[in-house]
Amino acid sequence: PAELESILASLGHNRVEKVYTGYGQSYREIHENCIGFGQNYCAVFYSHQDNIVQYIWFIQQLGMDREKLTHVLHEIGTKWNLLLQDWTSTITVDLRDRKFIEQYLGQYDETRAQIK
Repeated sequence: PAELESILASLGHNRVEKVYTGYGQSYREIHENCIGFGQNYCAVFYSHQDNIVQYIWFIQQLGMDREKLTHVLHEIGTKWNLLLQDWTSTITVDLRDRKFIEQYLGQYDETRAQIK
């Protein structure tokens, strides 16, 4: 977790130790062993157990600086040989391949342009 945190900190978002999970306003509880980096509903989270990172996930990555996010994803992929699975788009991204990361994130730039 400490190595991952040093990489995620380069996104420039605030570190949040108290992460909540749930739905709506009626059900919320603290997500144990979870750390987040984010602001304004734009964040990256990771959960850990016994000093080992179990899961990493992003929400609203449209609000993140694309260059910083590309660098972070590539560094994570290179260091730990990881893939990114986008469940919504059913795309798997090899995070060791910087060009593929840029193409993948580029689709969100196109979406953002269409929303404006």
